[in-house]
Amino acid sequence: MKEISCFLNVITEDDKEFLIKSLDDDINTIQMLEDNLKEIYKGSHIVLTNNHTAAHHLALSAIDLKRGDKVICSVNSFPTIAQSIRYFDAEPIFVDVELDSFNIDIASLEQALIKHNHKKLRAVFVNHTAGLAAKLDEIRELCNKFNVAVINDCGFALGMEYKGELVGSKDLISSFGFNAMRKDPVFAGGFLVINDDKVYERAKLLNSNGISSNAWGNDGNLGYFYDVTDIGHEYEITKVCASLALSKVKNYKYYLKRRREIAKIYDEELKNLKHIKLPAIDKEHTFLRYIIKVDKNRDNFARKLKEMGINTGIHFIPLNFLTYYKQKYNLKINDFPNALANYAQILSIPIHINLSDEDVKRVCDAIKTLDSSWI
Repeated sequence: MKEISCFLNVITEDDKEFLIKSLDDDINTIQMLEDNLKEIYKGSHIVLTNNHTAAHHLALSAIDLKRGDKVICSVNSFPTIAQSIRYFDAEPIFVDVELDSFNIDIASLEQALIKHNHKKLRAVFVNHTAGLAAKLDEIRELCNKFNVAVINDCGFALGMEYKGELVGSKDLISSFGFNAMRKDPVFAGGFLVINDDKVYERAKLLNSNGISSNAWGNDGNLGYFYDVTDIGHEYEITKVCASLALSKVKNYKYYLKRRREIAKIYDEELKNLKHIKLPAIDKEHTFLRYIIKVDKNRDNFARKLKEMGINTGIHFIPLNFLTYYKQKYNLKINDFPNALANYAQILSIPIHINLSDEDVKRVCDAIKTLDSSWI
């Protein structure tokens, strides 16, 4: 029986062919990737990184986050966001999520902004769960009121829109990633979209070990003098990863179209089931994940699907459930009731461009069979 992966992004033969060609010194795939992203995010600056977590860390470095600073984020965000905040010895402030969208809850955000209103409160790190944009208008209005920056975590949802606006084209910084996952990572990469010249220059400097770009070649063309003007990192993407990412960027509209086609099949086939609730319908949803809710015995349901050759996932485990944050901030399981209620039921089912319609139908049939017999 064929196993259906929850998330898979296979490298094609065309990708492999281009990768071999790109190893030629005459092909600058890093510059090509940057140029393609600049074409998508017109008017914004692009900084490439070697993975998505590096993009999170570089974003916070670029705003000069310091020890004791505070950054608000959803308790339902992926751990790399809070982890990146902690690496500065800064404090993540967790807020609850909406029951239906899984995105940051506006009322909880406002309460956190009021409670932590101080010059040490630097930003709100907004994740957009499963590729559905959070309520950016309301978030921006609150952030402007309290004079904090908006940083978007867009995950792998390249091309995500909010009310017709390309997410990343307006806010201070937005982070993205691209990869191809099998059982082992094949490649990784990330990038920042930045809409402030000074923040961009700082991010670009820090991304290359703090070595001034003006230093190279200013020595009478000898090429071996350089200067370090800040403490930076080495997060620059490699040529190999850039070449593989480039095809993903060039084809992102097709990937988006195919995921929406799959989601439409799920919407039709799985509607009105007794124990299954489908994700919120939104025409701008990119369906990076398709998250259903199973009203009871979620883990048993997932186990049965796995026995049928269908893999699932959870996006995400609330941060207050995780040992480090639970102990560090003395958090309780029921501190964030919406996140708790969602976590008990959410299940990500397969959605990726390598699924055939037959694969999707098989997933639907399996879910419907289980739903009809579920106790």
